[in-house]
Amino acid sequence: GDSDGWNREHVWPKSYGVGYTGADTSDLHSLRAADWSVNSARNNRYFDNCTSVEAGCTIPAHSEAAADTGKMSIAGTTGIFMPPASVRGDLARSLFYMATRYDGSETNTEDLTLSNCPCDTTFKLGMLSTLLEWHEADPPSLLALTDISSGASVYLTDNGFLGNSFRSGEGTLKFTAAVDIVAGTTISWVSDDPSEASAVGTWEEHGSFVLSATGDQLYIFTLTSSMNHNHIFAIQYRTSTFDDPMTAGLDDSSTKGALPSSLALGDFAVALAHHDNSRWEGGEGVTGGAKADFLSSIVDKDTWSGDDATGRSHGRHFSAVCNPLFSTTISFSNPNANANTYNNRKCNEYN
Repeated sequence: GDSDGWNREHVWPKSYGVGYTGADTSDLHSLRAADWSVNSARNNRYFDNCTSVEAGCTIPAHSEAAADTGKMSIAGTTGIFMPPASVRGDLARSLFYMATRYDGSETNTEDLTLSNCPCDTTFKLGMLSTLLEWHEADPPSLLALTDISSGASVYLTDNGFLGNSFRSGEGTLKFTAAVDIVAGTTISWVSDDPSEASAVGTWEEHGSFVLSATGDQLYIFTLTSSMNHNHIFAIQYRTSTFDDPMTAGLDDSSTKGALPSSLALGDFAVALAHHDNSRWEGGEGVTGGAKADFLSSIVDKDTWSGDDATGRSHGRHFSAVCNPLFSTTISFSNPNANANTYNNRKCNEYN
């Protein structure tokens, strides 16, 4: 590449086993666009923390690198490199994938291993303990998939859908973008104070937005200029299907709801069997890929796990991805809540 521009960076260095041929060399999970000079500063250094100039670290790793990067030469090794905090978890998971995917059984590949004793001659990259810490500190994120214009609003409700309108009596949240939101932005509702403005917009709570621990539904929609509902996404965790619009007593039950005719199960809707705690397990391999892959995964009930005993303590948030009419991911979080209490009181934490 041009030294004044960008080039291709192998997250797992070629000298540590991926070489110049074979599937591991061109695996997109281990390739990143990189500033030419910063890539050169990284070279084939393994990953580790490097935060002390007194200890010999160069901070930042290059004049064109982020301020929280670092590098250091260590005798007898290729040296260490510390990437920006915002991508450390992403890079760690890329390396976890490579070490799992490649065991040397395919032509022109090697047995890639993560270790606390990095050695390029044996294809062991490190530092494993640091990578695990980075993974925990920088977990996978669900982000806006397209730009959102300032002033646009999206609504979320646990009121049941009756076939042509929503039942009243429960809660509705409204998010209004205060600025133009670029794809890649995380939007969060802090449930302790729903009226609190986020960095990118404001939330309003109408009624009481509290999902039932015995099973409920959530609908996400926008409003047209004529105030008609433009349905985006729906999820239900009471039974494995939405209720028929003709179900007797549908308008009397707060935990029942029909599927809007503009949505379809496995398309922009998912229905799950009831569990006290449920979690979407499909994020690791698709959140960094194409939007279509992400959508097809999150609406597949087989990518969700659930049980009635184990609280989901990592994150305590609900995430839902919308369809192309308003493509974004909304994330609810309550960082001050006990995980088990939050699961039972709020929304059984679909992550």
